[in-house]
Amino acid sequence: MNNLEMIYELVNTICADEMSELKDYISEKSTFEIEATNAMHRILYRERTRQASHCPHCGSLAFVKNGKTKTMRQKYVCKDCHKSFSDTTKSIVQSTKKNYQVWNRFIEEMMSGQSLRTISSKVGISVTTAFHWRHKAMEVMTQYQANERLSGEIQMDETYFLLNFKGIKKNSKNPLMPRKAKKRGTPAIKRGISNEHVCVLVAMDESDQMITKLIGQGNPLIQDFDKALANRIKPNGTMVTDSKSAYQEVSKKYKCSSFKFLQDFIL
Repeated sequence: MNNLEMIYELVNTICADEMSELKDYISEKSTFEIEATNAMHRILYRERTRQASHCPHCGSLAFVKNGKTKTMRQKYVCKDCHKSFSDTTKSIVQSTKKNYQVWNRFIEEMMSGQSLRTISSKVGISVTTAFHWRHKAMEVMTQYQANERLSGEIQMDETYFLLNFKGIKKNSKNPLMPRKAKKRGTPAIKRGISNEHVCVLVAMDESDQMITKLIGQGNPLIQDFDKALANRIKPNGTMVTDSKSAYQEVSKKYKCSSFKFLQDFIL
């Protein structure tokens, strides 16, 4: 039984007046905690020690304590790769000095699709900081998805976005550019799906595990789907897709027991 489960059991035994007093205490305590500069470090330490701790550089379990930082956080050194690390090494909050509240607000605004300028204004950070944080968050999500394998009923479809050529000039060094850079929001030069578009594959299973993968320009081929989904689909599942022939070939490769079409669910 973890700490939260023990607290839940105790809460069920207290009276109304005690509940009100507890609410005030938790409100005061939570404000202090989320504004603490070491809140993120404590969360990371808790999550990383729930499983066997390891060196974030090489994965070795052989490491020892190696002094502390200026803020009194524990440092370690790996006996195998001889590299130093701390609780935040290779995490989204590495080298940050902002507290949990700021990061939590930033993630919320980022996931809602706000612009960097809007996010920086709401969260209270510079546009440059928001830019770097967004890339750190996207990198972490990419690493997380890299280990996910989908199973059961898997819904799959592709979506397309116009390529962004901001800051790039069409010349002899960039002969493959399909068009010149132009202002955001203007339509494509060619009609339909062309090499002006980038294709992103999106797949999600019944457990809400998700894969998003950039698979190329224009209409993808069977080999593009196959490369994007290599070792990412557990066999004997059910694929829910449109009628694109590439999906049918992928479903056969992973021995899906049945194959349904998205329009069947829409109807």
